[in-house]
Amino acid sequence: KIIQNLQKKTFNQKKYNFSFVGRIHNNIHNARSDIINLLKKIKGEYYLKEYAFNDNRRLTLLDYCNILNDSKICLTPWGKVWDSARHPEPAVYGNVPLIPRPNCKLANDISLNDENAIVYETKNINGKFTIDNQDKLLNKIEICLNNNDHFNYLKNNWYEEMYNKNTLFERAKYILKQIKLRI
Repeated sequence: KIIQNLQKKTFNQKKYNFSFVGRIHNNIHNARSDIINLLKKIKGEYYLKEYAFNDNRRLTLLDYCNILNDSKICLTPWGKVWDSARHPEPAVYGNVPLIPRPNCKLANDISLNDENAIVYETKNINGKFTIDNQDKLLNKIEICLNNNDHFNYLKNNWYEEMYNKNTLFERAKYILKQIKLRI
């Protein structure tokens, strides 16, 4: 019901260039801190809510939905689970996802490319993940933030990808495939 009452905002109506709400998880994937620090260098407003490990102070669902609705780019970093809600959320709220590769786990062979997201490369050097080619990534982000047509192209393609491949049925097929691989 909360989501139904939100009026989806267009590119020019969105307040934040990017948003991220969640834990940093440096022990799991330290590149989260690096990408957030890189994004802070971009001119314009952003929303960032970093939770500590045992932090119980949460946003309300309505506040979280409003932040997503007000954001152009949503940081959807690699995390603990393959079935993260972070990946379909940009499709629901008309955002462009900012996703790392190759470490982002996505179900059912979802295409992840420069036609449907802002993709950045990470590499593991001695157990520490780093962002590869930060200048190239900043350029991709700037193009998206400064070009309404490009923004719409990416967000619409991501929506189609999620709509076609992130259904309950498709995710169930993925789980079944993983089970069969292990039997």
